[in-house]
Order: sequence, then C-alpha cells, then structure tokens
Amino acid sequence: LEREATIENRGEAPEVEAVELHECRRMSSAAASDKIHLRLILVSGKTKEFVFSPTDSASDVAAYVYEKWPMDWEEEQVSSPGILRLIYQGRFLHGNVTLGALKLPVGRTTVMHLVAHEIGRAP
Repeated sequence: LEREATIENRGEAPEVEAVELHECRRMSSAAASDKIHLRLILVSGKTKEFVFSPTDSASDVAAYVYEKWPMDWEEEQVSSPGILRLIYQGRFLHGNVTLGALKLPVGRTTVMHLVAHEIGRAP
C-alpha cells in the first residue's frame, strides 16, 4: 500500500505502473493466506515456487512463468507459452481450468509438473 501511494504521487503513466504494482503485490504477497503457492518441477528436476490467485487459470500460470522464466531454467527455455502444460495428479490441465476450481489449498504449497508439450503431438 505504501508503494501504491508513491505511485500516485509521482504522476507516472497509470497503465505502466498498474502492471508494476500488480507484479509487486504478487511478489510481496508470497506469504498471504489467500494465494496459492505452486512449486513447479521441470522434467530436468529443477524446481521454482510461484504465487498465484485462485482465479488464475492454467494458461495464466503458463504465460506468467514464460514471461518470468527463471535464469537457472535457461537450458529448458521454450519458444512460446502455448506449449507449456501443467500436470497435476498425473493429468494434463486444460488451459481454462482455474486453480480455485482444482480446490488447491490457499496459503500452502502445491506441487505440479511443468512440461513442454504441443497438443496433438506425441510426448
């Protein structure tokens, strides 16, 4: 909230700052009890934790991870977010399913696999 007041006082472009503020809130709310914590595991075994809202979909997660691709995952970088798929409890998630619809516990960490898989192609 302190950052919010600073942004308003600077008089900067609200659309640019809104994105930065959203990212700041996402990062600063890592311990918030109303967020879903995902530990994503790549085929290589590398892991990273991210924090999302229950209203975020599997496609939202894939797009966010693609945009914020961790530096230590550089060898596994994919060409587009459209080929990233989440696997939860042994099943590929449809892009439109929300994390809340999966009844994932808020405030706790859930583990999922993140793989590059084009629809219609054999893995």
